[in-house]
Order: sequence, then structure tokens, then C-alpha cells
Amino acid sequence: IHHRVKNNLQTVAALLRLQSRRTQSVEAISALTDAQKRVAAIAVVHEILSQGFDTSVRFDEVADRLMTMVRDVASSHTMVTMTRVGSFGLIPAAVATNLSLVFTEVVQNALEHGLGDQPGEVIVRPLQRDGRLVVTVENDGEPIAADFSLGRITSLGLSIVATLVAELHGEFSMEARDGRPGTRARIDIPLG
Repeated sequence: IHHRVKNNLQTVAALLRLQSRRTQSVEAISALTDAQKRVAAIAVVHEILSQGFDTSVRFDEVADRLMTMVRDVASSHTMVTMTRVGSFGLIPAAVATNLSLVFTEVVQNALEHGLGDQPGEVIVRPLQRDGRLVVTVENDGEPIAADFSLGRITSLGLSIVATLVAELHGEFSMEARDGRPGTRARIDIPLG
């Protein structure tokens, strides 16, 4: 079933890509590209699940593929280094799909809003402890605005993150990095 779902999602992503090539509106192209990325992120999880009968996903492979995908489709063409330090470990299949979408949005946000068109680095630090997964995603670009509040977000990407993390009964935060340039996003979700 996961293999069929993956194939169907890849077909949807291809249709979105075709549609984006046929439109002239920059805004529509951007929205279709974002939708294509989100569908592809879900497809990656189903591809990994289709390779076995496990109820858990070794999420390191998913995360690494998603980081590469986000970097490849990012609007910036500057040199960006993306590094994962640590391991996600096994993630329950019921959590993996939402986590893949959250992770994709947070990494894309670090690239597009943190680094913009500047070269830089994105560091992902996953850690499982006491039945929880904590993931920090840091960039060394622009710091988050001093008046930033998740309660007043208007971006679709961060709205998706906030909604999905809440569905997972977790917490999401963003802040300036301590004493260094850049921003840190933190995802904290239960795995049980």
C-alpha cells in the first residue's frame, strides 16, 4: 500500500510541476512549487515505509533526502552547507508523515528567510530522549525579528508547522541564536 501511495503522490507532484510550467504568474509558480515540495516530502516517507513492514521509520534517511530536496529547489543559488549532527532514530510511522512536512517547512524557512541569497550554513540537531524527539534547525544568517511572535504568523509554511506540531501534541518555537548571528527553530514532539 505504501508503494502505491508513494507512486500516486509522485504523480501528483509531477502534475503540479507541469502546471507550474504552464502558468505565467510568479506567485502561482511559487505556490505550485511549494505544494509540489510538500507532496514530495510525504512521498519520501511512504517510499521508506514501502521498503519494509516496520511500524517505524529510520528517519535519518528521510531527513537527509528532504534536506537535499529543499536545497535543490530553494530560490537561492548561493553556496549553502547543510549538516545533520546526531540521529533521529526510529520514528513511529504515525508520526513520520507529519514530521516530514514540519521538517521540510522549517528547513526551507531557514534557507529562504534566514540565509536568503547569502551563503551560509544550516545545522540540524535531532535528539531522542525520554520518549520525545527534539530537533533544532539553526542557520547563521539573519536573526529573527525582535518582535516575532508565532501567535501572529501569516506565512503558510509556519502555519502548517504550528498546526502539525499541535496535532502531534508537541511544541514549536523560534528564537535568535545566543550570541551568534542567525535563528534557531525547535521542534519537540512525543513519540509514544
